[in-house]
Amino acid sequence: MPKITFQPADVTIEVNPGTTVFGAAAMAGVAIPSQCGGKCACALCRVTVLEGEELVSPMTWEEEGHMGNVFYLTRERLSCQLRVFGDVVVQIAEPPPKKERGRYIPFSIVRKREQMEQDEELRRVRGSGGGMSRPPRKDEPREARPPRPDKKKRKPYKKRKRNPGAPRVGDHRPPPGAKKKDPK
Repeated sequence: MPKITFQPADVTIEVNPGTTVFGAAAMAGVAIPSQCGGKCACALCRVTVLEGEELVSPMTWEEEGHMGNVFYLTRERLSCQLRVFGDVVVQIAEPPPKKERGRYIPFSIVRKREQMEQDEELRRVRGSGGGMSRPPRKDEPREARPPRPDKKKRKPYKKRKRNPGAPRVGDHRPPPGAKKKDPK
């Protein structure tokens, strides 16, 4: 029966031929990071075969799809797809460090913030008021602006009525009472 040794935990377990490394690790109590539970969906259960590389199954197309060229660079395999047929030593890959997720700020808000900072800098340079008046308080009445003479009032929008005799969109039939063409 094949033996699998897990590094850096230095745990050895005897398994049946054809057992996956992920399943053997679960039986041995060795933690291998995974989100899919060994279904070849997350590609987090990476291991490196240190000894006995010829005694493991070849790479499946699902595994090759997840790993791509990484296998040829790092020789890492997915433990959920790696079947053992002899004594092997595998090293569990360290999970990649979690990156701190920054908050997304749209570019338009960044530009607005920069503009506000520039305006604030101009106010400080020019002085306290800078010729600008403060907005009115809630209890103060607002000054009514006179209407602009160059602007005309718009008439309210009236919905147009449909001509009952006009064909509708997509209607290719001739209207009732239309003369038929003589085929000559």
